[in-house]
Amino acid sequence: MKNITWILIGLLLFSCSEKEAIKVEKKAELVKSVTITKKQMAELKIQMAISEIQSIGLSVHANGKIEVPPQNKTFISLPYGGKIKSISILDGDYVKKGEELIEIEHPEIIQLQQDYLEVVATLELLQLEVERQQTLVNNEAGSLKNLQQAKSSLNVAKAKKSGLRAKLEIANVQLSKLDNGQIQRIISIKSPFDGVVTKIHANVGEFAAENINLMEIIDLKHAHAEVYVFEKDAKYILEGQKVKIKMLESDEEQTATVYLVGKEVDKDRTIKVHCHFEKESSKIIPGSFFKATILTNPVELPTISSESVVKIQNKDAVFVKVGDNKDNVVFEPYFITILKQNDGRVAFEYVNKKPKPNHPIVSHETFEILSIFTKLNSNDEE
Repeated sequence: MKNITWILIGLLLFSCSEKEAIKVEKKAELVKSVTITKKQMAELKIQMAISEIQSIGLSVHANGKIEVPPQNKTFISLPYGGKIKSISILDGDYVKKGEELIEIEHPEIIQLQQDYLEVVATLELLQLEVERQQTLVNNEAGSLKNLQQAKSSLNVAKAKKSGLRAKLEIANVQLSKLDNGQIQRIISIKSPFDGVVTKIHANVGEFAAENINLMEIIDLKHAHAEVYVFEKDAKYILEGQKVKIKMLESDEEQTATVYLVGKEVDKDRTIKVHCHFEKESSKIIPGSFFKATILTNPVELPTISSESVVKIQNKDAVFVKVGDNKDNVVFEPYFITILKQNDGRVAFEYVNKKPKPNHPIVSHETFEILSIFTKLNSNDEE
């Protein structure tokens, strides 16, 4: 008897859970259309209109970041290392091409200069020896072998001089002074171009190893704005369009121009739009984030009265007439994306499906249709 009782309880529980599942599934279904009589339409003063095509300039809003091309930024390092004697600039300073940045001192650079001067002095003797051996050979008083050896020694010395000269140029030694016999103990590292100094990692008195990045210089003339435009808006972006840029840390607004529109969609469904600033500004700092407004060219878009738009499940929608007969009219909601609003008109695009051409849209008393639609779905859930 107990077994029979437990079986009956299990069947009741299964029956209840099955009904609940059916009820939940039923809640997910929505009534897809609204049917009202023409008499009701007149009483509710519901009106319809066909969307009008207008030429509209859209404003595409997006975020972005200030970037600098790799060829317009450089890291300052020491080719031979050395002890830092002085630093002439601070982080954030503007520098001109050729302006002194750091002074260094290293015995190896002094030794290179000494070797160079010794080779220069040796070249004079070797050149005289070649001329002497050539004279002896011409007078049949010398050996051709000795002449060849003298020429070989001269060529080796010339090659050594060229190599040392190249190394000294890399080390920023002033060769004009060195050619006059002036050995330079302290060497200046200078800026390769006009720009702003960032990320200083050097301190006076410390030894800096070769090829260690001591600071970065960025050429702000080539700083540009990378705007990340959503894929759905990219079709409106063209080269030459104006862009208003507002830095997050400042109220100052910059003006730029679209230079290049990317062709690749990133994982976040955005496309990079490369923009150039119209003028330089101290507010333009690489790595800074900003908000951008791209002023697109006028495009032909359908527009409707703002009274036509309602919210269904927190999404913008309009009610479109999809059928009628002698007594009734049928309306169906279509979801839209609002592109621009102005003077009581709304420029829009349909999200997923589009109705037939020249379709009538509820233009007045749309909330009456929405109220009926909401009530039908509420009754359906019950």
